Amino acid sequence: MEENSDAQQKIEKIEAALSDLDHHRGQLLDELARLREELFQKNSSAQLKLQLQENSLNNQSPQEDKIRLFSSLFKGREDVFPRRFENSKTGKSGYAPVCRN
Repeated sequence: MEENSDAQQKIEKIEAALSDLDHHRGQLLDELARLREELFQKNSSAQLKLQLQENSLNNQSPQEDKIRLFSSLFKGREDVFPRRFENSKTGKSGYAPVCRN
C-alpha cells in the first residue's frame, strides 16, 4: 500500500514539474516572438531610412528608380499580383489577387 502512495507522489511531482515546464516554455515563446518582432521593426525601419537616404528621388528621376524604390518599400511575394475585373451585370469593378502558378 505504501508503494502506491509513493508512486502517486512521484507521479504528482512529475506532473507538477511538467506543468511548470509548459508554463516556462510558453513564457519563453512569448518573449521570443516579442524579440523577433522588435528586431524585425528595427531592421525594417533601418533599411527604409537607408534606402530613402540613398535614393533621393524627385519628379525628374528615371521611372526605373521610382519603381525600384516602390518595390523595396512593399516587398512581398513576387508570384502574386492584382488583376482588374469588371462585373458586366452589376457594373462593379476592382482588383483581385492572382497567383502566377
